[in-house]
Amino acid sequence: GRDDELDGRLGIGLALQLVSAWLLSCNLSIPLLLNCSDCVAHSLMRRKNTALFISPDARRKLDFVLGIMLQLAVQAMRGHGDKPAPNALINTVRDNQWWLPEQPTAALKITSCEPRAALQGGVKDPRVQDAAVEGWTHLLTGTLTMNGKTLGCSLCARVEVGARTLHIDATLPISRTAYEVAGRRGVQPPGMTVDDDVMVDVEVRAAPDARALIADLNRELVAQQAAGGVLTEQVKTLTTRLDRVESAQAELVRELQALKAAGASGAGAAAVDVAKLPQRFTDHVDYQNERGDEQVLDLGYQAEFEMVLIPGDPERGIAPFYAQTTEVTWQMFRAWSYCTDLEDPSYAAKMKEQLLRPTPCYEDASRGHGFEGTAVLGVSRRNAEAFCKHVSELTGRPYRLWTDAEWRYVAEATGGVPEDLHAVAWLDGNCREDEWGAKMTMPVAKKPADKFGLHDFWGNVAEWVMDDEVFIRGGSYLVTKNELTMDWRETESQDVWNETYPNLPKSLWWYRDRFDMGFRLVCDPVNIPGAK
Repeated sequence: GRDDELDGRLGIGLALQLVSAWLLSCNLSIPLLLNCSDCVAHSLMRRKNTALFISPDARRKLDFVLGIMLQLAVQAMRGHGDKPAPNALINTVRDNQWWLPEQPTAALKITSCEPRAALQGGVKDPRVQDAAVEGWTHLLTGTLTMNGKTLGCSLCARVEVGARTLHIDATLPISRTAYEVAGRRGVQPPGMTVDDDVMVDVEVRAAPDARALIADLNRELVAQQAAGGVLTEQVKTLTTRLDRVESAQAELVRELQALKAAGASGAGAAAVDVAKLPQRFTDHVDYQNERGDEQVLDLGYQAEFEMVLIPGDPERGIAPFYAQTTEVTWQMFRAWSYCTDLEDPSYAAKMKEQLLRPTPCYEDASRGHGFEGTAVLGVSRRNAEAFCKHVSELTGRPYRLWTDAEWRYVAEATGGVPEDLHAVAWLDGNCREDEWGAKMTMPVAKKPADKFGLHDFWGNVAEWVMDDEVFIRGGSYLVTKNELTMDWRETESQDVWNETYPNLPKSLWWYRDRFDMGFRLVCDPVNIPGAK
């Protein structure tokens, strides 16, 4: 474009307003579309970062509209459905009060615009970025004010000026440390690191005719959704196949362990003599590296848990088994899930690639519920089964999830759904709430145990069971006592439970929009300490 026309449209000292939420929180993205008198501003999510640009004369409108939109965004992060649960990002937004009129913004002031051909050093000019957009035409220089700091910046921009349109594409390199936003707000997951260098993709489309601009954006969006839809279906198909293979494998392993337990004396699948089994035993997840594995760190503690004997029912084909007295807690699970017990990051990466360890939960994994004494939540069945496998390898005992038949047997053997549910279960109606009024889990084993010695069999977090389908049982802190029945179950849905997960494919390990599910360890009577 011509410099005089560019200067006339942009103006020296033009302040483009940028929502700084993308930089203050790792994953917070707020897509926003504003229709103003002389331009249309829009944001596009790039590399999990979102930037919003708008003309200076719309500043007053921006303050008002942003206040409303951010307030709505905070509500949206609480989850979906009749009983939304709080998202970890609420902590970040709430702490900074981004929904108030004084929400933080970052001001980008352009003080000079130089055509690429006029640069003295050409592409070797020190202000030219290595990651400049392809075909850039101008070097924009100025200052970026954010978080109370004003620093110089430069943008290699591709500028296209038409008779009635203006397009700007650029990349803006920013250092988190320089603006003192290097740390993560709220809970910092163990082992989590945040890249210091951030490349923000700047995309401005301005025109007097807002409808034409919106139509162009819509065409781009439709094309992206079409391509993404094909990939989504492929991911769903492959995930379903993998789930079936893993379920079949788990069942084969269980049958093999049962045969081993029967011994090699030719007795076959003889019934287990319950009288020779201890009523309960204590086990632990080893975080002291007792086995002397060179890849494992000594974290200095053992996470103990207790198992109780469930006698089973031969007439119904339910063999005796052990069940954990409580749901799996964060003390047992957290270090394993974040690989903080592994010394070599490359080894941890290899374990994740082989689906033996989960990829990180990039938010507060407790979803604001806390880690002290509380049950693990928000994990997929794959995540739960991988942990069962890990504990089995540590202890030499066959830990797993319980089957749906075993769960129903325990429910019926203990009298079905209790008449006074609030006396034995944490539900929507007697669980704690945060200051937003959102329901929250309670520490485990605070309610009386059933006749088998199981705490929180009903409520608190719903529990995964092994079956051809992927579903949870037992109700949770989001379920009312009137909703909870023997037949209550919820089938896993990535589209709903991970609706706002930003990446594709969506996480196989964690859920972002619904996270009231956890699990309990079950063990077949093989290699039980104290058994006769």
